[in-house]
Amino acid sequence: MMRMLYSPHRENRQAEVKLVYADLTLDVQNYQIVRNDQESLLTAREFILMRLFMLHPEETLTRQYLFKRVWGDDSDTASNVLDVYVRHLRKKMEHDGASRLIHTVRSEGYVLRCA
Repeated sequence: MMRMLYSPHRENRQAEVKLVYADLTLDVQNYQIVRNDQESLLTAREFILMRLFMLHPEETLTRQYLFKRVWGDDSDTASNVLDVYVRHLRKKMEHDGASRLIHTVRSEGYVLRCA
């Protein structure tokens, strides 16, 4: 269900990459997501987290995996920072009554999937 779209960038001729899952698009070059014609800019960590979800759709990503990939080996996995960032992403994606795409998998982590 996820697909990668490549299109030439007019200004510098580098490939522009967009990751697409369902009705969600992650614009890799501009650090933004687009859903239902609504664009939302992402912070650097939100972008890294969202990219991981988009590269592994419908696959449960453990909290430990996400902490290591987003915050590094020395991260405190007992912290609630991951939950805060997932909440920020959900808020940016679920405007105007849009359905939830990032789901909590109890005692494991999170998964990007259509309801």
